[in-house]
Amino acid sequence: MSERFLDAKLCEIEINGMKNVLHGELVFQNINGLIRNSEEGYRYNHVTGMYGNNGSGKSTVVQTMSFLRDLIAKDYFLPEGRKKRLASQHRLLINAKKNMTENRFLVFLKKEAETVFLEYSVRIEKCGEQYLIFHEKVRRKAKEEGKSWEAWKIMLEYDRALDEIRVDGRKLKKTGILFTKLMAYQEQREKSDDLKSFFFDDSAYDLINESCAKNVQDTLCDLLEFVNYDLLTLEYDQFSETDHWVLPIMVRLPNNYGHVQGMLPIIMRPGEKQFVPALLYSVVVNVFFQIHTVLKTIIPDLDIGLKNIEQVVDKNGDDGYSFEVMSSRNGVEIPLIHESLGIKKIIFMINMLVDCYNDPRINLFIDEMDSGVFEHLLGQLVEAFDQKAKGFLFFTAHNLRPLEKINYKELYFTTTDPENRYAKLSIVGNNNPRNVYFHDLNLGRAKGADFAEVPSVSQIKLGFMKAGKTRNG
Repeated sequence: MSERFLDAKLCEIEINGMKNVLHGELVFQNINGLIRNSEEGYRYNHVTGMYGNNGSGKSTVVQTMSFLRDLIAKDYFLPEGRKKRLASQHRLLINAKKNMTENRFLVFLKKEAETVFLEYSVRIEKCGEQYLIFHEKVRRKAKEEGKSWEAWKIMLEYDRALDEIRVDGRKLKKTGILFTKLMAYQEQREKSDDLKSFFFDDSAYDLINESCAKNVQDTLCDLLEFVNYDLLTLEYDQFSETDHWVLPIMVRLPNNYGHVQGMLPIIMRPGEKQFVPALLYSVVVNVFFQIHTVLKTIIPDLDIGLKNIEQVVDKNGDDGYSFEVMSSRNGVEIPLIHESLGIKKIIFMINMLVDCYNDPRINLFIDEMDSGVFEHLLGQLVEAFDQKAKGFLFFTAHNLRPLEKINYKELYFTTTDPENRYAKLSIVGNNNPRNVYFHDLNLGRAKGADFAEVPSVSQIKLGFMKAGKTRNG
């Protein structure tokens, strides 16, 4: 098993054929800067935000990272419900006209005695009624402490069209045992309509680890560890599509080798107690201590805590604890259900934000981070992360306050061009990024593309008038 990282930072993402994004590229870290200064010290970018019109491709970034994570991750690392969701999710995300998607990400990993770049890419195509993996590749570039960088090397590659598999840069013989077994595993997955990575499926992963050299094993393990432990995604529907009486709190549960991402459903129905097994109780207490600590900082008169705690045995005979989650303002307790949407959204995100702020390995993607959150508070949160966070935070939003709080070079904006969906502002001098964005919106201008067109006030009034005439006959 490869050692855990000291640092992990996503550097690049490329999206092709996901929803309305035919092509889009995002760069978070300067690759050449990392290569030149990996030992001397490189100042990471810790926050990147994305803005744009509704339905213009912002959420697609977070959904794509969730999708790639789920392709690679071990099944038991997937949050509740995601394994079943993955079986049908690709049909909804992959562009219906192209019936193909090709995506790539590049990550920088720092260990005790080695620094590594890993690039993962995968192409999925529709074949009949199925979506199948047609190409998958993992490249590696590494540097041992005190030595020069190695050249990029293809560590693993599968090409369905050519019926080829490459391991450690060499094409496997089709008569060999490793080739035969790997292809047999893939055939089984295709028959079961199980869209899973060719190399990171449990059977293939174990076989490669048993059969291949240490550098191949380390490559597999490093990428899997990053995806399982350090790539976190919070999609808007994880918060918005839950039961009215249940608040999901995203947590990372500790185990012997790191953390596992999961969802803790908190019951908010007045008078109804929550039960957790004894083994999880300390985790729950720790999570609510974190929530308490952050909330008292950003909203001083508000507190959230566990009340009426009892040690009980559930109907299955399992030992555990029951409690109620209550909100308290100036000493007056009220059921959590009566708090605002914004407060619930903050509670939903806090545990992940705490991890991202304090752990240099965490890469957190949050969709619609501003939903229900006070504008000034959002700006303060983003500024704090930009100045002192150790991990990396990517967020989408509509509220423009962060444009005044972080470097405009850390911001992306959606465009009208599906072949170049993401662009940055072009700013001269000390102009306010928010003002420049509004100015460019009115002109429909972006760097190398056009921003989404915003209708004029006259056009909006005309639309409502036409609708009113239709309504009144």
